[in-house]
Amino acid sequence: MRALFVTIPLASLLFTGGCSLFEEGEEPAAPIVEQELQEAEGVLFYENPKEKKALIVDGSFDEDDLNLPLKEIKKKYDLWYVTIKEPVMLKDLPSGSHVKIRYQEMLGSDPKSTAAEEIEVVPGS
Repeated sequence: MRALFVTIPLASLLFTGGCSLFEEGEEPAAPIVEQELQEAEGVLFYENPKEKKALIVDGSFDEDDLNLPLKEIKKKYDLWYVTIKEPVMLKDLPSGSHVKIRYQEMLGSDPKSTAAEEIEVVPGS
């Protein structure tokens, strides 16, 4: 019975605000600022729309190599795997398109991979 008398006052303190995250007069921390998007340009490559998409960021890329399998392109050129976040019709972005992506961070390192927040075709390429 004695434990019940001690437990009830402690429990009531928790539910009535006796426990607070902030000291009186203390302000909560400022909200986390969304980081700026970084940009990269390259040639979009994929063998099948349902498979991995690659962004070939290598300036020495020879467009005649677009007919090579992804494994061969990966051996020859610097490329990133890209997940495209924004809804886009891949018929509007065929393999071989010169594109610019905007991304927040690299998600992997060998090969690099990222999630494209935005993607656009680079005009005149």
